[in-house]
Amino acid sequence: MKRFILFILIIYTVIYAETGQKEKLVVDVHLFRPMVAIENAEYTGYDIDLWEKLAKDLNQPYEYRFVSEFKNVMPRIKTKEADVSIGGLTIRSDREEYADFTYPYIKTGAGILIKVDTGWWNKVVSNIKFYCITLPVKIYPFFIAWFLYVNVIAIIIFFREKGNPDFNDKFPEGYADSKFFVHVVMSSTGLGN
Repeated sequence: MKRFILFILIIYTVIYAETGQKEKLVVDVHLFRPMVAIENAEYTGYDIDLWEKLAKDLNQPYEYRFVSEFKNVMPRIKTKEADVSIGGLTIRSDREEYADFTYPYIKTGAGILIKVDTGWWNKVVSNIKFYCITLPVKIYPFFIAWFLYVNVIAIIIFFREKGNPDFNDKFPEGYADSKFFVHVVMSSTGLGN
C-alpha cells in the first residue's frame, strides 16, 4: 500500500511539474467489480476508496468521468483527455510507452471455504451452484441438461455394471467410475478405450 501511495505521489508530482496544478484532475472510471462498481448512482469499491483517500491527502480536486467501453480507456490517457484511469488496467509494454502504472498493489488468494465433512451430495450441489453463478445465463439450459444426462446415465451404468471387475461396487467410488465412463464415451464419440 505504501508503494502505491508513493507511486501516485510521484505521478502527481510529474503532472504538477508538466502542467502546473490543475483545477481538477480528470479521473476515468471503468467498471471492474469489486474494485470499481456503481451503487446508488455513486462509485464504490476498493480502487475508488483508495483514490479518494489519496486525493484527500493531496488536497487535489478531481472529477470522475465514466468510460463505458474498456477499449476507450487507454486512448483517453494517451491523448491526455484523462489524467488518471481506474478499473482493471493491466500492465503491458505497449501501454507503458505513454502511461505509468502502479505495480500490482493488491494480492488476493481468493478461495471458497466448504465444511470438510459435507458429504458427497453437498459437494455436487456446491459445484452446480458455483458453475451456475459464474457461467452466463444462456448456458444454464445446456449445463442442466448435461448434468442430468451424465448423472442419470452414470447411475444406470453403475447399477448395470455391478459385479464387473472394471467398476467399483461401492456407491461413491463406483458412481465416480460410471461418470468417468460416460464422459469418455461422450468425448470420444463412443470410441473410448
